[in-house]
Amino acid sequence: VVNDVPDNIEGYDVLIVDDIIDTGITMEFVVDYVKAKGANSVKTCTLLDKPSRRKVEITADYCCFEIEDVFVVGYGLNYGDFYRNIPYVFNWK
Repeated sequence: VVNDVPDNIEGYDVLIVDDIIDTGITMEFVVDYVKAKGANSVKTCTLLDKPSRRKVEITADYCCFEIEDVFVVGYGLNYGDFYRNIPYVFNWK
């Protein structure tokens, strides 16, 4: 954890939003961390989900698109420092 949650979230309902869930390790850590801070409930939302890459058992509560095991860039997802500002997501080959 680089920056902690700046406010007391005890008793709050929390929605964690992420761009992509791949292995699920990061999302599992964040969910557990927020729960340990005393959140009343924790839900997850992701733009892209790659369930075939999962290393832990976690499923997003809200998912926009489920994708195969492909590398994608654009719309905030980057390769190195490139393609982040492209206004759509595409498969990087």
